[in-house]
Parts: sequence; structure tokens; C-alpha cells
Amino acid sequence: MSAEAALILIALASIRVELPGPPMDAASGRSGVFAVLSFSIPRVLLLSSAGETLGSFDAPEAGSPGGIAVLEDGSFCISDRMAGVTWLYGPHGECTGSVPTPGGPTALAWAGPDLWYLSSDENAVFAAGTDHSPLARPGFTAIGLTASGRRGVCSGTGRCALFEASFGVTAVFEGRDADFAGGALLVLCGDSLAPAGGGPAVAAGLSEWERFACSADSTILLYNPGSSEVLLLR
Repeated sequence: MSAEAALILIALASIRVELPGPPMDAASGRSGVFAVLSFSIPRVLLLSSAGETLGSFDAPEAGSPGGIAVLEDGSFCISDRMAGVTWLYGPHGECTGSVPTPGGPTALAWAGPDLWYLSSDENAVFAAGTDHSPLARPGFTAIGLTASGRRGVCSGTGRCALFEASFGVTAVFEGRDADFAGGALLVLCGDSLAPAGGGPAVAAGLSEWERFACSADSTILLYNPGSSEVLLLR
């Protein structure tokens, strides 16, 4: 079965879930569990692909949260825009330290072995703990960041920029948001979610949604910052 055909299958079932508060950002790791960062406190809600709440934890250290990422071992990172750091949390939500991410860090992405972050001050992507040379400059105001291997995508203002760590931006295309799923890059554009570069749409009727995240089991979480309702496609 091709990657495109496999992706079509995940849209056969959908469920709407009401969260305790509106999400700011969402990410997923190898376990397939979604980590949803809310505006309040901030708080992280752990959501299964079936829409069940598996737990939550507060992250008061991140006074001005900008984004969340899930690492390979199930731990979490939350950026702090004003402090210029990213806070690290264990799998159970315990704070384990921080790493410098200067420049107003917002969106985060795990690109093993590196943590990438989007600097709102410079509108560029950097790797935490490096010499602060940019990996990519999207050329538009970016708010989202995702990665797979050494490839990444910035999204914002209706555009997405695909980049590679050693080569910078390699392509810019239309779309509100993008994420990697099953080895394919999906783009939310218009009312549909479809593979970048063309191919059958995974789902349609999605014009109300602005952001999304994909899990390891190919479940898709769609959300809008400011609204507590999310949509899960399985």
C-alpha cells in the first residue's frame, strides 16, 4: 500500500472533543499520545487518539509559553518567550531543567538529536545549544514548526516553507499548517488536508480549522487557538 493510500484510511472516523481550555499548541511523540498546551497556567493535557484524557500537568516555570514538543523518550519541552529558554519536563510532568533558546522562542520541533525552535525576534529556525546560526529563514511570519529527520516545515500567514538543516529553505507552498505523517508531508489548505505536492485528499470540509498535529499512529488532531473544541481524525 502506498503512503498516500494509507493516509486516506485515517479519515474514515472522526470525533470532536471539548477540552478544559483552548489550546495554544499541540504535539505528539512515538507513543501516539497528543500533548496539548493550553493558555492557562500553562497546562499540558495528554490526549489519546480516541479522545480520552490520559492525564495533565501544570508547567508554571514557563511564564510566557510559546510552544510544545514531545521527545523520543516521552519527555516534553515548553518554550518560554520572555525568558529565552525552553523548559524540560519528564514523562510524568516533572521539571528537569532548561536549555537556552534565545530570541523569543515560540514553536518547537524535535529533530533528533536536536531540538529546533522558531525565534519570533528573528523569524528564523535555530537548533538549541548551537552557535545560533539559523537553519532556515522562511521569508514570511511563521508561527508553526514541525520536523521529520533533518527536514522541517515552518508555517504561517497562509504559507509553508520546507527546509533542510544543511540547505535552508527548499520550497514554499500554500497552506495554513503542515505536519509529517507516515513519512508523508500533509498540508492543511482551503477545506482539505492533502499530501504536499499533490495527491488524494486525506479529508475535506476542514475550512474551520487552522492548526493540526499528527501522531505516530497516523491520528490527526485539528484545533484552533482560542477555541476549546478539537477534532480527531482516525
